[in-house]
Amino acid sequence: MFVLPLGAQWVQVSGSYGGYSQCVVVIGTELFAGTGGGVFLSTDNGTSWKAANNGLKGSVTSFAASGANLFAGTSGNGVFLSSNKGANWSAVNDGLTNLSVSCLAVSGSLIFAGTSGSGVFLSTNNGANWSAVSNGLVDLSVFCLATHDSSVFAGLYQGVFRSTNNGTNWTAINNGFRPPGARVPDYDVHSIVVNDSSIFAAAHYGVYRSTDNGSSWTATSALPIVIGGSIHFFLAANNSNIIASNGVDVFSSTDNGTSWTTVSNGLPKSAYNVPTIHSLAVKDSSLFAGTDAGVFCSTDDGRSWINMSNGLNASVVRPLAVNGSTIFAVGANGYGSHRSSNNGVTWASIGSLADYHVHSFATNGSCVVAGTDGPVLVSGASPILRSTDSGASWTIIGNAIVGHCLALNDAYVFVGSQYGPVGGFRCPIDSSTWTELSVGPGIRALATNGSNIFAGTMLQGVFHSSDNGTHWTAATSGLDTYTVVAALAVNGSNVFAATSTNPEGGNIQGVGIFRSRDAGVSWTSVNTGLTVLNITALAIHDSVLYAGTDSGGVFLSTNNGTSWSPFNADLPNPYVSSLALNDTYIYAGILGGLWRRPLSEELVSVPPSGKNVPLQFGLEQNFPNPFNPTTVIRYELALTSYVVLKIYDVLGKEVETLINEWLSAGSHSGTFNAKELPSGIYFYRLQAGDFVETKKMILLK
Repeated sequence: MFVLPLGAQWVQVSGSYGGYSQCVVVIGTELFAGTGGGVFLSTDNGTSWKAANNGLKGSVTSFAASGANLFAGTSGNGVFLSSNKGANWSAVNDGLTNLSVSCLAVSGSLIFAGTSGSGVFLSTNNGANWSAVSNGLVDLSVFCLATHDSSVFAGLYQGVFRSTNNGTNWTAINNGFRPPGARVPDYDVHSIVVNDSSIFAAAHYGVYRSTDNGSSWTATSALPIVIGGSIHFFLAANNSNIIASNGVDVFSSTDNGTSWTTVSNGLPKSAYNVPTIHSLAVKDSSLFAGTDAGVFCSTDDGRSWINMSNGLNASVVRPLAVNGSTIFAVGANGYGSHRSSNNGVTWASIGSLADYHVHSFATNGSCVVAGTDGPVLVSGASPILRSTDSGASWTIIGNAIVGHCLALNDAYVFVGSQYGPVGGFRCPIDSSTWTELSVGPGIRALATNGSNIFAGTMLQGVFHSSDNGTHWTAATSGLDTYTVVAALAVNGSNVFAATSTNPEGGNIQGVGIFRSRDAGVSWTSVNTGLTVLNITALAIHDSVLYAGTDSGGVFLSTNNGTSWSPFNADLPNPYVSSLALNDTYIYAGILGGLWRRPLSEELVSVPPSGKNVPLQFGLEQNFPNPFNPTTVIRYELALTSYVVLKIYDVLGKEVETLINEWLSAGSHSGTFNAKELPSGIYFYRLQAGDFVETKKMILLK
């Protein structure tokens, strides 16, 4: 078995990476940003931020304010309420049968919640209870909500719907939703705002205005359409100013949309017009934009923007690399490259990479290489950059090579691209001359061990070269068909591949880690103890192997993958996007910033203590049953796992969450008290890693 030293834990690394901000709301003097890592609060107009997540879980999609109450909608945990400016949050989901909340709106004392797949819900008591109010909605995936006087508006794929009786009934109001010269209507409404007597709705191809409460609509002046991908406009209003964005640029109109002016100077932009702007908000004369690179502010009607993300450490930190005592990290979906020379205590922006969307880093000795998909403000170029002075200065050593993954040895730089006809390239370590690799297409992971190079691909498994990439051989025996390789790691004669499978175009499914002891000639699954099989990252320190997952945190193996144990004490979010280590720490990029843990706290093997650890997961029948009003639910965990134990009524409505935390392997129990509930049949559901089981119980009063 394994034990942890006392006090073993992860701690957050200081610094700012500019968190990915999905929604922004202004309440009085407070500014709130909703991110994938929760809620952040600024009380100085965005100059600095601090986390405000106590009691809140999940990725925040929307806000709504009602007096002193602030509501936050999340993508899988329902609605949370704070009545003290974000200091504390509590879940308010009774009656909310779909916890994927896409939007919120307030009308007097009424709170409306739009969901992804279950329509609109209404609460008349500050979220204490919810009821479905979707009669007349032809599509139950609600993108946005807005209120005006006694009307409620909902934006759907099928256009705008209006209710004049607090959601009891809805009617489509799409007269005029058609761009000039178009033969088909322009629906797919993702944003609605009210400005004085005008209502503005943003659809797929532009912005529309109504002056008669939505009964008819007129297209505003045409705005640029982003070609490629499902891109939608969204809006904010500030007195006479209407602000719109297509995700790439921001536009301003002072004449109700008759004309628009581009106001994007200083905002982050990708090389290929990929959307980087996700939300807009207004406070007095200040405009705020939530972006991939954090929150930006403009005080001159959008003519110039300044990044105001100090302390907003909510981005997915990826890529991440360590070169001796120097750490390289990129947050906010590829924007904001930083480096630290003191194990993350302080950080400095890498100014020469400021204009690049960085996909990957790789290090070898004093050499550091960065792969990008082009300068943020310039289209068409995809440089590879090299530094020989720990990132102080950078030189372009290749163009038009999208560096999704990188690897170095003493002789070459290797670049893999998971898209396009060419899988990868190589370049001598001190040169800028590139040659194609005769492998691929679709290289997603690279690893080196001397002159042995391993390439993990999108659908063809692993390839191996023993001569620095000159010749390649498929190394797939034992791997599943249609194998997607997300990460590779080499430890002596052992090669590890983090894999998933995409069966004939179906959904990608994680299948865990495979190990090869013969340079990829054959592979064996090594997943014992891994309760989550979607592996996102691999890292090795001496003989210890670490695996990052998409929902189970970090796992560790001290026996080359034969068995695994969680390594998650105080790691606040189980989504791990990247791993890196030096001689002192292991670093994990998670949804919520960068965290580190001393390598001295690695799990150590000790003789069994005699404690009986269950051989398998199990959920027992509650006792007593029938019961009144309390009963005990016992369950067994074969491995340390993140455990969720919930109670549901006979209609499937969640009644209570008994357990929602990491628990060690062993026998456990929870007590359910139903003194406030009526007699009837109830169900309890246990989820521990991939183990899920539900049983029935009877409350008899």
